[in-house]
Amino acid sequence: MCLYWTCVLALEWRRKGDELLRWLLWFMLACTILYFGHCVFFNRYMSTVPMSDILYVTCNLLVFPLYYMYVKGLTVPYFLSDRRRQKSSAIKLTMPALLIGVSIGVLYMCMGKAETAHFIDEYLYHDRLSTLQGKALALGIVHHVGKGLFMLEVVLLLVFGLQFIRRYNKMVDDNYADVEDKKLHRVQFALILFVLASVLSIVSNILGRYRFTDSIVALATASFLFTTLIFLLGYVGLVQEFSVRDIENDCANDSDFKEKGAEENSSNEETTELKQQEQDEKNNDSIEKNTSREQMRWLGERISNLMEEEQVYLQHDLRIIDLAYRLNTNRTYIQRAILEIRKCSFSEYINQLRIDYADRLLEEHPEYAITEIAERSGYTSLSTFYRNYRSIRGRTPKAKQE
Repeated sequence: MCLYWTCVLALEWRRKGDELLRWLLWFMLACTILYFGHCVFFNRYMSTVPMSDILYVTCNLLVFPLYYMYVKGLTVPYFLSDRRRQKSSAIKLTMPALLIGVSIGVLYMCMGKAETAHFIDEYLYHDRLSTLQGKALALGIVHHVGKGLFMLEVVLLLVFGLQFIRRYNKMVDDNYADVEDKKLHRVQFALILFVLASVLSIVSNILGRYRFTDSIVALATASFLFTTLIFLLGYVGLVQEFSVRDIENDCANDSDFKEKGAEENSSNEETTELKQQEQDEKNNDSIEKNTSREQMRWLGERISNLMEEEQVYLQHDLRIIDLAYRLNTNRTYIQRAILEIRKCSFSEYINQLRIDYADRLLEEHPEYAITEIAERSGYTSLSTFYRNYRSIRGRTPKAKQE
């Protein structure tokens, strides 16, 4: 499955030249090599075990940084276009895995055949560290360090990955009326599954990989679960079309968005990047709060008048930048005014107006079908209309008709 997605993504990357697909391709390639290492281990190809062990440990520690880079490319403004920042992040994230891999390779090269065979039998196939000495003991310790680093990567990917996705989804809410096909729900679901599967992998590492060599049923079950996970990760990545780059393109002429993206990419430390983004947001909030409430109320009235007189909320795929153009202002002030007056995001505000309009149609035109009500209310998807109606009203539109 890993090899299949590696080939598919390689062809797609060559066809589209998409940087996101490139990171997902590297991730799948690392997974392919990792599972090749499993294949050698469980089939006991003893002559190949040292080389496959080096590749296995290295790729096992690379998969999380590579998937992290993919998630970051999906969600962080101007990250993919900043090649210097992208390269710096990649080096810092992959360096520990490469150092561990090189260390294991050097130790294997320094050991004789008898010592290597003893290490493979005692540590890799029986997980016994106490019986090792000298270079074999050092090699076992390096393996243990790799296992600890793997656990740390699982936690960091979950924490930072989910925060990136949360911030991205908020960005979508603040810029678009129709958000269903733009949010990263599938990626978030795949990320959580990935982490859960990795926790199982950690448990199996603690118990010892060698335990699976004695049970074909346990090995087949684990293989099926991980194959399913890899399929989902590849599929979700391939079909995911909307990303932060689309928001960048829509806000290309908005200076506030460009400045915020530049600030987000100016951080020097990877692990403190989210804190820097939070500080940037606080600074922006402080600046915006200096704008008088009277000005916000005045802008809020202009927005309300535009909605009432022209019913722009019925426009499909309405963007906040469209309102900014109409009112000759910027998206930050629009967001601030809606938050101050309506206490909600742009998408929540527009969908509230659409559902209010749908209620009027349901009362005044009971002969209309629900599909027509949804379309007239600004929705291109009936399922999205049902979801928003139930979320706002707590019931279905059919219940309103009855």
